[in-house]
Amino acid sequence: VFQNHITPYDSFVTHDIDENAYIFEVTAEFPEHAVALADEGVQETVTTAWKQIQSRELAEQEAAKLVKQVQDAKQPLRTVLADRELILPAPFAWMTQTNQYSQPYLTQVEGIDRGGETFMKSVFSLKAGETGTAWNQAKTVLYVVNVEELSPGDDLLWAIFPNSSIYTYWQNGMSDLSSKYLMWFNAFRKDCNFTWVDKPKEVNLRNERE
Repeated sequence: VFQNHITPYDSFVTHDIDENAYIFEVTAEFPEHAVALADEGVQETVTTAWKQIQSRELAEQEAAKLVKQVQDAKQPLRTVLADRELILPAPFAWMTQTNQYSQPYLTQVEGIDRGGETFMKSVFSLKAGETGTAWNQAKTVLYVVNVEELSPGDDLLWAIFPNSSIYTYWQNGMSDLSSKYLMWFNAFRKDCNFTWVDKPKEVNLRNERE
């Protein structure tokens, strides 16, 4: 968050020590201060966030009904839910990589509000023709999704895998590697009863001698 080279409104994903993922963007800088509930806008922000969290279960129940409606009809989602707001993005991949040596980045799907890893995991867990649900990263929007086609298919992917560059998979697996490291450290901290303590104050020995 406090890197000097961050450009305002750029989006980033980070993880905490408990393996939670966060997507954030820097919009402005303010002097350091303690936020109080009585501060202007704070209570409204907290109330809105609380309502969003409480509404997730209701959203999942409604989305489950729509999924069942599509499954029972055995027709494309765009036909069964034609009276709903439909998002028809162009074909997309989980990650985008300009060449085999470049750093891959999460694909931004047109029409999807900050989808993130959460959205991609849900979408790519479905097989071609299946319908399911997918939250965006912030869990503020729940989408009912239908995978019309997966290309290339699993057979072709397995066929080209042995001859693929190791950099393709190594680069794409960096976030997983980071997650595994956090899992290891969390287990280490728990097994060893590890806790952070304040560092001892540095002693200026030169002044003491004087």
